[in-house]
Amino acid sequence: MIQDQQKDQGPQGANFKYASHVFIVTDIEAAQRYYSEVLGFAVDGEFVMRDGVQFLFKESKAEGAVRPNRHVGVELDTYIWVDDVNAVYRELKNSGANIVFGPENMDYRMRDLLVEDLHGYRLCFGAPLGIEAEGGL
Repeated sequence: MIQDQQKDQGPQGANFKYASHVFIVTDIEAAQRYYSEVLGFAVDGEFVMRDGVQFLFKESKAEGAVRPNRHVGVELDTYIWVDDVNAVYRELKNSGANIVFGPENMDYRMRDLLVEDLHGYRLCFGAPLGIEAEGGL
């Protein structure tokens, strides 16, 4: 039963390793270029990766295939935990990222930065409020 297993481990040999969020895009090369040049990700096949965060791009020209969550009233598509939101802000601002808002202290005790990519997907970078959040940019 679930109660008998450790909370963060599966049965012997069934431990999860990584997850990759899949984004449907109209142009894989443009998406990879943006994630590489602007967001600092490395490109590996259809994947982009940075510090354990991975995205898999799949291309589709079908009408309506690109469906960022904001189209259904959800402001973000993925949440990325970081150590220093202010440092991420400085890096992404200098590289020309489309910053929607932030960094901003949120009611739920996180400091968030929301960035939108070329296809309208929104990545929220966040860290728990603490000493880092009190400092300037």
